[in-house]
Amino acid sequence: MSTLDLAGVNLTAVPATHPSFTSRRVNWHDQAEVHRAVMSLFAPELPGPEGAKRASSAILYRLETLIGSPRVLVQSSAAPRQSDFGMTSTTLAGLATVLAPGLAVRVRIDINAVRSQSRTGKRVPVAAEDLSDFLLNPLDLDRPGLLHGAFGSLTLLDVTPVLRSSGGIPLRVARITGEAIVADPGVLAEKLINGVGRGKSYGCGLLTIAPA
Repeated sequence: MSTLDLAGVNLTAVPATHPSFTSRRVNWHDQAEVHRAVMSLFAPELPGPEGAKRASSAILYRLETLIGSPRVLVQSSAAPRQSDFGMTSTTLAGLATVLAPGLAVRVRIDINAVRSQSRTGKRVPVAAEDLSDFLLNPLDLDRPGLLHGAFGSLTLLDVTPVLRSSGGIPLRVARITGEAIVADPGVLAEKLINGVGRGKSYGCGLLTIAPA
């Protein structure tokens, strides 16, 4: 995938006070509710069958809590139908002009960092000290190198475990902040556009970067 494709990707910050959220009285701990609220920001005529509209328009989101200003960061190939009540939007076009092998970047992502045990199929959390290897190692038996090829190295600066739910089912999330060195800009562009790992419908997988 070409880095030029990034120019068609929208990144929108939506305050938690937006009417699409407050009118629904969203339970921010239940990701099924949050997913429906995020989808309400878009026209119902999005392409794709019901249940696949999020993926068809590459819609990803991440809950963020800034000082005094909680928000939802939403990325999509289709622009939200609303742009009011404090929403701010940009595109990833600027990244397309600077991504190059060897570029140092700051990284943020909420990842569903779990492994499936081969014998029982039970999903167990990945320990914080193992996360960098989990994300880069192409030989990982469960999910080979989710960020392999995109980054040559990844240094984790902060890992915060977050426990959410989806319809009552626990969802373990690792909120990661780190620094990385770009390996292949094309591979990285694909990860940026399509997201990383499982749980994309529930606030996981949105990878954001900025030149360090």
